[in-house]
Amino acid sequence: MKTIWIVDTTLRDGLQAPGVHLSFESKSRIAVALDAAGVPEIEAGIPAMGKAAVKDIKGLASLDLAARLTCWCRAKHEDVEAALGCGTDAVHISFPASNRLLEAFRKDRKWLFKAMDDVVPYAVSNFAFVSVGFQDAGRADESFLSDISEIAASKGAHRIRLADSVGIMTVDGTSGLVRKIRSILGNAELGYHGHNDFGLAAANTLAAIEAGASSVDTTINGLGERAGNAPLAEVVAGTRFLLGKKTGVKLENLKSLSDLLDYETGIPGNRFRPITGADTFSHTSGIHCAAMERDPLSYQPMEAEKLGRKSKYLISRQSGRSVLRSALTRFNITPSEAQLKDLLAKVRTTAHLYKNGLSALELKALFLGLNGRKLI
Repeated sequence: MKTIWIVDTTLRDGLQAPGVHLSFESKSRIAVALDAAGVPEIEAGIPAMGKAAVKDIKGLASLDLAARLTCWCRAKHEDVEAALGCGTDAVHISFPASNRLLEAFRKDRKWLFKAMDDVVPYAVSNFAFVSVGFQDAGRADESFLSDISEIAASKGAHRIRLADSVGIMTVDGTSGLVRKIRSILGNAELGYHGHNDFGLAAANTLAAIEAGASSVDTTINGLGERAGNAPLAEVVAGTRFLLGKKTGVKLENLKSLSDLLDYETGIPGNRFRPITGADTFSHTSGIHCAAMERDPLSYQPMEAEKLGRKSKYLISRQSGRSVLRSALTRFNITPSEAQLKDLLAKVRTTAHLYKNGLSALELKALFLGLNGRKLI
């Protein structure tokens, strides 16, 4: 089984999110954590942004990580030249592929062919690994996209990356485009870069993998411009549990990576975030909890333990007797059915009054109070 190659671009595309700025120390902690988690490639930044960016990329390169570090460049000779001084082994060169983007940049197809003739061979002669990306692939003419993908590969690019730059591709559209480009590339790798404007970045990324992409881009927590990118945790877990493929990324590290980025950016974590949210494996429904007592997978797609997590039952208005019984068992209390009935009514009243759930200790106090005893 071929391992799917993850390219994490938190330190490049992720930093294009509004209001996000990271110090070099923060970038270093994130890069080290990604490396420790087994992420094989990290986009380290954009040298063309200036001396400070180059300094940070050099600093990341000096960490001697196992992960491949990549500089992101525009299709300009001077950008690639700037990347040469950063100490990375790899470079990614991005070309606008749709007519809309070419016109927005006041370029045309003639310019693109000339730039490819100039920049790609220069990069190939100076870097161990060269990735060539095509922006706005979802709105590009497919015949033209096929031609330029084939040309880039013929000039020595090791990987061709299709970018859904504005997140407008559907799952079917992604699958069809990836299959078409994959069929003409020969030995070159095919990558996919999805954006989340319609909430489809993770789904499209998984579709790209199924259609033949061997490399996909992610950011931690989906951090990125506008609605963000494909979230690392969702792509890694989805690849493993839905597609049955490996990424080499440690599942048990996904939660800590998510928490680290929340801390470094100051962006509050979403407790309902798939895979890594605080309540991703929390259950309140009495029906669900009763079923899970018999089969942990009855209302979960995977065991929480495989992600270094634990399932938990929360006591709320939706809780049933089985949850209350299970919670009281921790205190060596075995309630009768009559006691459970009274306790359930009290729990629902209390939870409604305070508009919140109850802790196990609060449940114990309610039980003892109903039965003429005090919490000691």
